[in-house]
Order: sequence, then C-alpha cells, then structure tokens
Amino acid sequence: MDCAIKNEILVINENKQEAKKLKEELKNNLGGCVASTGEKALEMIKHYPEFSDVFIPLDLKDMDYSDFIKFAKRHLPFANYILIAPPTLPDMDWLVFGKEIDGYINEPLSMPKISKYLNNFNNNGKSKPVGSDFFYRRTNPYFTGTIFSRV
Repeated sequence: MDCAIKNEILVINENKQEAKKLKEELKNNLGGCVASTGEKALEMIKHYPEFSDVFIPLDLKDMDYSDFIKFAKRHLPFANYILIAPPTLPDMDWLVFGKEIDGYINEPLSMPKISKYLNNFNNNGKSKPVGSDFFYRRTNPYFTGTIFSRV
C-alpha cells in the first residue's frame, strides 16, 4: 500500500490530478490513503482494516456508494463513512438520519475541508452544523429524544 498511515483516513477520488494532489497533501499533513476507484478502496480495506474515516464520492463510477458501504462494513464495521456530495445537493441529512452514512462533505474536496471536518467530527461536533462548506448530524426534535404528546 503506497500511503502514509497516521490517522487511518481513506479517500476515494476518481480524478487522477485531484487524487495525486490530495495524496501529497495527506502524506504531508494528516496521513492516509487515496484510492482511484471503489474496487481499489475495497482491496485496501481488506488488507488494512484499520481505517477510521472513509470519504466516498456520491457518484462512484465503478459501483454505487451504498453498495460500497455495505461491502466495506464487512471489514470496517466501526469506521465513519463520509459521503462527498456535489454542491448542488447541499442537504444530505436524510442519509445521516437513516444511518446509511455518518456524515457528508461538499465538493470540491480539499485538505483544509477534510481537516476541518475531522476536527469537528471527532471533537463532539457531530450534532451541530459547521461552517457553510458542509454540514453533518444536525439536531432534529424527532431524533433527539424529545417527547411530544397529543392533547
């Protein structure tokens, strides 16, 4: 595996130029791996089942993101699966509330966005919106345990 494992981050990026840049940035900053396809990412997960955060594009070319997550969870059941969504889809909370994903981040993906996301996600920021670039796990009365009664 050709990547620097410090923080157990796996990013799937199918754009070769972006992937190369992101790979260098990850190596120099947080550490982690960049896979060019969903299939390659699954192979990495099989051989190194220690990834804690997996960033998956919504529009994977070789498989559906939900199929990827199902297969990956066989080897990484406790990892955080973060969807990389196009900016035209700003609200993906329904996938978080449905427990299909653990969070999402909007494109374009960059090292500062990944760092900011992970810092907030891992520092108990799971329940509040962060910045204007991305959101995750916003509180909702239906899911917070609030009890409503009919009168």
